[in-house]
Amino acid sequence: MVAGFGINTNIFETNLLNLAVVVSFVVSAGGNFLSSTLEQRRSNIEDVLTNADKKFLEAKQVLENANLRLAESKETIAEIEAKSLESAEVLKKQIEAGLQKEKDYLSAAQAATFQLEKEKSINSLTYQISTLAIEEAKKQLTKALEGNLQQKIIDRNIFNLGN
Repeated sequence: MVAGFGINTNIFETNLLNLAVVVSFVVSAGGNFLSSTLEQRRSNIEDVLTNADKKFLEAKQVLENANLRLAESKETIAEIEAKSLESAEVLKKQIEAGLQKEKDYLSAAQAATFQLEKEKSINSLTYQISTLAIEEAKKQLTKALEGNLQQKIIDRNIFNLGN
């Protein structure tokens, strides 16, 4: 053999025929495997996309339902606010009416108390004046009856007895 670099053109020595058989077998067998793997992957991707689409539609439906409930809740809140304002106004009027009645009652009680105190004062003053007048009258009668007047009254009464 010759040492060096060269190309061997003998098909049987280089196993070119074996290589061609093996490569054709790998291509035919690998093609089926590769084809089935790609088909399975495509099927998985379709399933994932279908599931994602279903989930999207479900989420969209849930969102629509939530928006509907939100709108209903807002309406309910508005109704409750309106009713609470009405109730507050009614309650305010009731309280004002109650306060007015209480004010009228207290005014009447004050007037009655003032009148009662006025009458007590008048009665007290009348009693004091009467008592002082009676005492003064007693003093004047006692002075008048002392001395000559007393004698004249006695004489007149005796004279009247005789007639």
